[in-house]
Amino acid sequence: MEFRRHFTTKEWLILQASPIWVGFLVAAADGHADPKEIDENLRQTIRAATFSTGFTKEVFEDHVYMHLNDDDALSAVVETLDPLEGLKAVSILLGKIPASEAENFKDTLRNMAFKIALVSDGIDKNEEAAIKLIDLILDGQFNLPFYY
Repeated sequence: MEFRRHFTTKEWLILQASPIWVGFLVAAADGHADPKEIDENLRQTIRAATFSTGFTKEVFEDHVYMHLNDDDALSAVVETLDPLEGLKAVSILLGKIPASEAENFKDTLRNMAFKIALVSDGIDKNEEAAIKLIDLILDGQFNLPFYY
């Protein structure tokens, strides 16, 4: 609970929603969410909760806990915010923690995006564009024009 205290309840839920938004953006980039991609998103989320450290571990552990306990608060945040807007909020919120922790979290999300895209017959141009968009947003460059 070291990092959670730096955020409001809603902010913490937004951070927890980030793997869902990353998974959605990549899986939907080619027009349909392949079950393999959905499974990989879950696998990567559990992996991050298990093997990460610091802030990343704390966020992902809480994310998994919320799912296991059917907590509606996380679902409400996911459904309220558009994935792009949600990731923009995540990018801003990461400014509240040390840069090294923020970079580790962003790297985990980037790795998730890549692994999700890779699992379904390789990475197509739309998934590649989605991954680039996720990178831009996480790096705080969300006012730049980006085209699929």
